[in-house]
Amino acid sequence: MVNLVKKNIEVRIFPAKMDRNDNGEKIASINKIESNIGIRRFIYNEELEFINNFKKMLIQYGYGDDIKIKVNDSSCSVILDMLRCEYSFLEKAESSSRQQAQKDLITAFKRYDDPYLKSAYPAYKTKKKP
Repeated sequence: MVNLVKKNIEVRIFPAKMDRNDNGEKIASINKIESNIGIRRFIYNEELEFINNFKKMLIQYGYGDDIKIKVNDSSCSVILDMLRCEYSFLEKAESSSRQQAQKDLITAFKRYDDPYLKSAYPAYKTKKKP
């Protein structure tokens, strides 16, 4: 019999107040890290809002309440391009943050659609206060 032990590790990032490390390379400031986290949450919520509004519009035009919308990488990329045209501050975020927000939303919808996982419908992300 195999015993499995799961451990959680909490990591906190505290960048130095200086703009450069010991090697003279630029490091990220805490403001940049917080803005990337905020932009990631913003993209996730805006894409989810777009998908919810699209689903409501389909129901309004008579396609039925049980309609399923497939959320994949190409559909999220189109939504992100529209968001980048509308909100110029999204260009300030790192591309990996924007891509990870899309991957998280796609994963949430895949888990929701999978009958074996029984996950809830994707929810909006909120800023957690310490």
